[in-house]
Amino acid sequence: MDRPPQPTLLEQLGEWLRHWAKTHLGFLHRLFSGIRGTGEVLEVVVLIAVGAGLVIAGARIFLMMARDRTPVDATPGDVEKLGAVRTAAHWRALAVEAASQGRYEAAIAAFFMAALRLLDEAGVIAFDAARTPGEYRRLVRRALDEAAPAFDGLAGRFVYATYGGHEASAQDYAAAQHSYTTFAPLVTHR
Repeated sequence: MDRPPQPTLLEQLGEWLRHWAKTHLGFLHRLFSGIRGTGEVLEVVVLIAVGAGLVIAGARIFLMMARDRTPVDATPGDVEKLGAVRTAAHWRALAVEAASQGRYEAAIAAFFMAALRLLDEAGVIAFDAARTPGEYRRLVRRALDEAAPAFDGLAGRFVYATYGGHEASAQDYAAAQHSYTTFAPLVTHR
């Protein structure tokens, strides 16, 4: 018994797109079919405009997602260090270095990492890369309430700089640095 050939993934996608267009864009054909002479031309123009809009929106989303948000630019020397755990002091130094180069998003992210490592090094909260900034905020509030306002300020700047879709400024960096320098002694001298 020979089974009939199964459609490829590309054929399945094409069939789904045809069905979707017929279901959701069929109104265009009905709308423009009543216009003599120019109905078909208008239908094609509208479909092209919709298609171009979808391509532009997709490209913008792709570019936004592809934007490098790592705290440190990778260099050939860093490849050897990828498995190494950086200390809070190292992250703080990276923050200062990134800020001196005008890379404020990277500097703020490095300060946030320094704070997370500091919490781990002090035995307050174990580092877990899977936790969100919000989860860390709640944990800090429970474990070290007096440090929570400074940590909240730093976490807020980190979220803004990393996910806000805006360029961080020198003022954003200064606020993050202030939050970190307020936070650090509260963790280490508890």
